[in-house]
Amino acid sequence: MNETSQSDEIIKKPVKPGCCLAEAVVAGFLFFILGLILMGNYLIASDPPKNVDAIVILSGAESDRIPEAARLYAEGYSDTIILTDTGLSKTPTPGTEESPIDPNGIKTRELAGMGVPISNIILPGDVVSSTTGEAEAVLETMQKQRMESAMIVTDPYHTRRAKIVFDSIFRDSGIDLRMHPVDGHWFRPFTWWLHPEGWKYALLEYSKLLYQFLSGN
Repeated sequence: MNETSQSDEIIKKPVKPGCCLAEAVVAGFLFFILGLILMGNYLIASDPPKNVDAIVILSGAESDRIPEAARLYAEGYSDTIILTDTGLSKTPTPGTEESPIDPNGIKTRELAGMGVPISNIILPGDVVSSTTGEAEAVLETMQKQRMESAMIVTDPYHTRRAKIVFDSIFRDSGIDLRMHPVDGHWFRPFTWWLHPEGWKYALLEYSKLLYQFLSGN
């Protein structure tokens, strides 16, 4: 058999279907993981920290956000902290003497215990129930205080939507806003999907982003 015949035999040798299937499965899995990483990465909006007039703590998951804001305060990024007000988290049961819980009172005491004087904590007057309401309340407060810059502290998965909302509300204010995701948070682009809570919050954020897009808000 000459060289040409041997070459033809090699070229005509059939490829095993199982080999192609395995390669396709591996490629599909890698693309799936890449998609999850991109999903997580998009939700996180982060600006380099710098000195600002106020550090703003958005309501929710305060066990992470409060210590982060207190750390930023201690490092000298601002001497003022603004807490958004979501009202009473628990109302008394009718016919009982159960006392309502004031979440901002609790948060204020926690911040004080971390070295932030109560006199340096501002509570907007409006009670709100959404990120849009928080942005409006913070804008009104900052304008009254003649503040020109703020750092928004929230969970990483919430920063993209918070940035979109705050940028829209603050558009013509001239106030410089910086998004600051909680440092060392469990929600990270490469691993968020390994946490059951990661799926919950990621899908919730994307559903709210889609609603904002469709409603034009």
